Amino acid sequence: MVMELCSGGYLYTRDPYTEDQAARIVSGVINAVGYMHEHNIIHRDLKYENVMFVNNGPKAEIKYYFPFQIQESLILGLVKNICQT
Repeated sequence: MVMELCSGGYLYTRDPYTEDQAARIVSGVINAVGYMHEHNIIHRDLKYENVMFVNNGPKAEIKYYFPFQIQESLILGLVKNICQT
């Protein structure tokens, strides 16, 4: 698997957050999950380690790591796609 370099670390490395920072991060995660749901993809492993910062800047862009794994329910046609670690 090849991923973009995110040298700013993940959510644990920047804890604690201001209310504004937390709102920006949570909004981004919700938007990313909403996008996946619109495309019939389910993420079953949301966690701190899957939200990473591109650099160490205070307003660094956030990247969301969503690895894919085929599940039995996908094969059975219960859902179209599942995303989890």
